[in-house]
Amino acid sequence: GWPFLSHLGIRSWRDVGWAGPVGVGLGRMGLAFVVGIVVLGILGVGAVVAGDRVWGGWPGWGFVGWSLVFAGLVGVIEETVFRGILFLALVRGGGPVILVALLNAVLFASVHFFKAPDVAAAVTWTTGFEIWASMLAGAWVEGEAVWRWGGLACLGLTMAGWARRLGTLWVAAGAHAGLVFTMKLMLGMTVFVPGAAGGLWGSDGISGPLPFALAVGAAAWAWARRRA
Repeated sequence: GWPFLSHLGIRSWRDVGWAGPVGVGLGRMGLAFVVGIVVLGILGVGAVVAGDRVWGGWPGWGFVGWSLVFAGLVGVIEETVFRGILFLALVRGGGPVILVALLNAVLFASVHFFKAPDVAAAVTWTTGFEIWASMLAGAWVEGEAVWRWGGLACLGLTMAGWARRLGTLWVAAGAHAGLVFTMKLMLGMTVFVPGAAGGLWGSDGISGPLPFALAVGAAAWAWARRRA
């Protein structure tokens, strides 16, 4: 990625969004992390109340700890790549803001559907082509694929809106981490009940029309405030 960044004139972490006083940035990240937990937590509680999910038991503090580490890494790494390099850097290099944000959202949502492929016992030069389809196997759950993809795309737009407004990634990374952490806990503590709530939440809590509507609202709100 560095040749690409060099071509755009990017020379430091500041140029991809990690700018400003660290103390202020960490404070914003922490607040956004809590907001992410609250927002998705309310959605998760609603799923349990509606019967879409049922309590499955406490997963243990080890699970909580590793979920926190995982969420932090995902929030920082994905926001650095997508909203830092593939959005802020491109915009600063002269790319049209809206077009770059839309393409960023499409790419961000699409890569989340890739899974570990089924590799044949004998690997030949054609194996890469043969396993391409299996990398998407299981991701396109019937009746959920469009909602999930749309929700992720709107999440990408939301984070891009905040990155555009602030010129930094602290808030986007914190909110992203909070959402991932809460989803990990929700999947670890509750069990999906097929057909109980008409599929409003989806099998994983984020692949239904209700989470999609919430993501659309968040994206619209973030971009309405991007010029503040």
